[in-house]
Amino acid sequence: VFNPGSNQQKAVLLYEDLGLPIFDYTKTKQPACGNKTITKLAAYAKENGLDEKIINLLDALKDYTDISKILNTFIKAFEMYAFDRGDGTVWLNGDQILCGTVSGRLGSRSPNLANLPSNSRFGKLVKSCFVAPEGWVFVGADFSALEDRIVAILSDDPMKKKPFTEGIDGHCLNAFGYFQDQMQGITADNLNDIKDKYPELRQESKAPTFALNYGGTYITLMKKCGFPEIKAKAIEAGHKKLYHVLHTWSAENKVKMIQDGYISCAFGLKVRTPLLAKSMLGDTSMMLEQEFRGANNAKTQSYGLLTTRAGTEFKEVLDVSTQRFNIVNVNFIHDAIYNLARKNVNTIKWLNTHLIKCMSWQEEPNIKSDEIKLTAELDIGNSWGKMYTLKNDASDSEIQELLDKLA
Repeated sequence: VFNPGSNQQKAVLLYEDLGLPIFDYTKTKQPACGNKTITKLAAYAKENGLDEKIINLLDALKDYTDISKILNTFIKAFEMYAFDRGDGTVWLNGDQILCGTVSGRLGSRSPNLANLPSNSRFGKLVKSCFVAPEGWVFVGADFSALEDRIVAILSDDPMKKKPFTEGIDGHCLNAFGYFQDQMQGITADNLNDIKDKYPELRQESKAPTFALNYGGTYITLMKKCGFPEIKAKAIEAGHKKLYHVLHTWSAENKVKMIQDGYISCAFGLKVRTPLLAKSMLGDTSMMLEQEFRGANNAKTQSYGLLTTRAGTEFKEVLDVSTQRFNIVNVNFIHDAIYNLARKNVNTIKWLNTHLIKCMSWQEEPNIKSDEIKLTAELDIGNSWGKMYTLKNDASDSEIQELLDKLA
């Protein structure tokens, strides 16, 4: 009998029975077998052509761990905090915490509705638990690539601007920067062709880009993506070459942290860096690097406060409008605002006009830009799990066509 929830039994299976290499150790110096380690082992198995049964087993262990987290973390919390209003609808009322994070963005608790697995493999399945009451629709408005736009504006990196000024697909640009030698027929003039010609490399570029954008190194890529050292170092070098202006900007931020003891963020927020303030340039100890990465990330992530600002402005507009009983604010998650709205054309059109206008505000001096504009679009559905995008300034007939899809 094998218990996949037992780390001890998993360690015996992986390292003694299957003879896989030990990449990581726990704090107690035992061979690690968490999902990050299993991801590395799966990459190793594929790179070295191991038996397909071993690869399938490793994938199954990852599935088991991910699903266990969904059941034990999210579903259990939903069951604990759900309450029936007595009218056939069951609700969750999580608390929003002002400045609940270092970056100033809202936090959430009881339950944590900001920590839903939106982009995981099971994100849509969990979201399908959230269904609009009869006669209403679930409406979300998510800033379009907010952090990428903010980084491009603040760093003034021309390569970071390209997706917004020249229509270049950002993932194609990254893939070209990392895997150019594997892409025959691709040049700087036809980067978007990567989406069709090399979709696997485009997909593979996503995880390392996210890690490197937030101060990760080749070691991060080895741990989180399971890349061998040579490949991880090559991708890190590609990122630094592609976005050398961004890396220079980050280095300048570090100098400011050392000199001032803080970094200035959105709307006057200051994130303190006491360890860096006591250090000297060139000191690369782990604790200093962690403080630097956290503060440097907060500089861009703090513009998630634009979500709070837009939601506040929208509520003020809604409260004095004829639609005040037809739209209900239900949640803020990072860069997105969620509402329930009556299922009719006039309400959706009003929401599409006023909420998008509030989310297009860009008057904070540090983020004013003639090149890069903040934008958002509505997503509408009977449930959070399946939603359709409504374009800005949609006509009555276009809105009705979308609502007919939900019938």
